[in-house]
Amino acid sequence: MKRWSHIRVSTWDEVVEKGMDGWELIGTIEHQSVGTYMLKKPLPSIREEITNAQTTKALTKRG
Repeated sequence: MKRWSHIRVSTWDEVVEKGMDGWELIGTIEHQSVGTYMLKKPLPSIREEITNAQTTKALTKRG
């Protein structure tokens, strides 16, 4: 099962910027003429997290 990270941004420029980083627009909310955009992005799997942590640790040890 995929895990997701969610964020809210308030401008279309932020939506475009986040979209370039892999975020997906999933909805909009308008409240008192102020728009909010909701985005989601898959979190890394446990395997990917462990691999990334191990790589960082190994590279840090090399100094």
